[in-house]
Amino acid sequence: MSLAAVTAGFFAYFHKEAYAPVRVRRFDIPLVDLPPEWDGACVLHLTDIHARDLTRDRPIILNLLDQEPVAAVFVTGDLFRRGDRAGGEAVLSLLHAMTSRAPVYFVSGNHDYPVPSLADELQSLGVIPLYNDHVRLSDTLYLVGVEDPQTRRADLDGALEGVPPHAFVILLAHSPRILPAAVRRGIPLLFAGHTHGGQGRIPFKGALWVPGQRELFPTFDRGLFRVERTVMWLSSGMGISGPPFRFLTPPEVCRVRLRREASESQTRKG
Repeated sequence: MSLAAVTAGFFAYFHKEAYAPVRVRRFDIPLVDLPPEWDGACVLHLTDIHARDLTRDRPIILNLLDQEPVAAVFVTGDLFRRGDRAGGEAVLSLLHAMTSRAPVYFVSGNHDYPVPSLADELQSLGVIPLYNDHVRLSDTLYLVGVEDPQTRRADLDGALEGVPPHAFVILLAHSPRILPAAVRRGIPLLFAGHTHGGQGRIPFKGALWVPGQRELFPTFDRGLFRVERTVMWLSSGMGISGPPFRFLTPPEVCRVRLRREASESQTRKG
């Protein structure tokens, strides 16, 4: 077999994986001091949709919400491609459909600018945008959302203003760039995206490069991490940015069950 044929075969696979239907990742996250009323609660995490064709994804996601209760849907940015609304109507339609099944919360990503009045449009669809703001989900659990950290729009201090100091906080951010600030503030749980898992991965090594991290084989490419008392789930997301390929990091949505644990346990990269 010629080198050209092998190369063509690889590129065909890369393209096929990029446009494959989303897979559903299911896992638990054990958390110290999670409020008892949220023990066992499930959340759905979507990120980096990038206005992809949702024809096959939409029934997968909605069936997932119909099959079993979900306490909340977290959407961590990049609905579009650099503010281009091409294909965006299908994305907004999906978000609207999800709101009849569970509360849907959104934080902006770097590709969601400039989109005039996006927050107003999302609110009209029943989505709750958190632009450096927070909402109370129970007596002692608060959901905090910041604008895109990658473009330096995040204001974590402002978003936390008014949150009781001993509340359990779940933080939504588009990029893992917010992690050091979250660790300093002792935030227990962070959901983020942006990296696409590198969009291509080297077996047994991980992503060669991800946007926003100036190192080869970066530590924070995708998966579950614990830094001090902060747990971060970093999803590789659904869409693509740049070249139309994915390799060993298929499009994903994540169904996460939160579990209360009494003591610290080690969480490793997934």
